Amino acid sequence: EVARESMPEGLPELEGPDVQVADVVALYQRAAERFRSGGEQVRGVRLSARGSWTVVLADGTEVVLGRDDTQRRLERFARLLPQIKATQQRPLQHADLRYTNGFALVWGEPEADGERPGRPNTAGHPRT
Repeated sequence: EVARESMPEGLPELEGPDVQVADVVALYQRAAERFRSGGEQVRGVRLSARGSWTVVLADGTEVVLGRDDTQRRLERFARLLPQIKATQQRPLQHADLRYTNGFALVWGEPEADGERPGRPNTAGHPRT
């Protein structure tokens, strides 16, 4: 492990079991390619010990792909994300793609200038 402070700027944040490094890198590359076409950048990819995938976009949005059908879910969401974001004035904080017929989104609350993500409510969850 390397201290975060000693890492050069701009490197992807990749996390997962050592035996699956190639899988983590491969998903990062696929995700970066898919989201790039919609104007988004991928900050990193996480693979949990239980096998669940999460992609983190440059703006901090967490996209949970889960364990199954990750490629199909990634393709569908990356294609729809520009349209989804265009319908909202609030920042997208979290997208859960583990549903068969759709996905769940958590939106933040914009600051007065409309640029910053929302603050969590007293329960620690974003206001929606």
